[in-house]
Amino acid sequence: MRWGTQLLHTLAQDQEVIIFDHNGQGLSRDLAPRLSVTIESITADVMDFIGKLQLQQRPNILGWSMGGMVATALAAQYGQRLNNVIVVAGAAGSPNSVSPATSMLDFVSSSNSSSLLAGSVLFSTDTAAGVQAWCDYQIDTIVAKQSPINTGATLKQTRAILQFFRDSTVWKLLPTISNRMLLVGGADDALVSSDNLKIMVPWIKSVQLAIYPNAKHAVLFQRLSSFLRLVDGFLRADVQQ
Repeated sequence: MRWGTQLLHTLAQDQEVIIFDHNGQGLSRDLAPRLSVTIESITADVMDFIGKLQLQQRPNILGWSMGGMVATALAAQYGQRLNNVIVVAGAAGSPNSVSPATSMLDFVSSSNSSSLLAGSVLFSTDTAAGVQAWCDYQIDTIVAKQSPINTGATLKQTRAILQFFRDSTVWKLLPTISNRMLLVGGADDALVSSDNLKIMVPWIKSVQLAIYPNAKHAVLFQRLSSFLRLVDGFLRADVQQ
């Protein structure tokens, strides 16, 4: 799963957008290929990366899928160093959440993930609009220069995700989050259930929830225009406060 350039270009019109490859993915080397990773260790790596950027102001964070879990962990564990946090198709982990099926994670991360069958996990391909969104996403990510996917690193990340749903560390810290958070999901997401976002809401002080009907895991691309308006409104509300 990759970022679409239309999303990134639109976000970058009025703010700096920084994306990166996790350890072992794309152009980032895995310096410890035999060691396992956790969402907590990935989160620490991300925070270390942010620190080395020496930004002049606290950054807004946007995370999708596993990145949504990392974004939630960032808010829970390093929130004082961040501004607003946007979580798309993410979760707070722990047995309180609905864990993804291992077979589903393996399927989406496999080499066959460009097939229409994999697309049906990401998009609502039972509708014409969903098929069109999947085709647009495929074209967008094929045309753009993309970093390579490391299957070994992907396997480690899959194991980290499953472990995250057995670990309650981040879940217990949800009431301590002071950042404004926007939680976005697809009502029909079979990969990371949108129920995981709903159950987070009562525990977070400042939170906005948006669940899109007839949308799945790639809700931010299937409902791209609406998602961009939602994000823009969310960030502008912070500036106006």
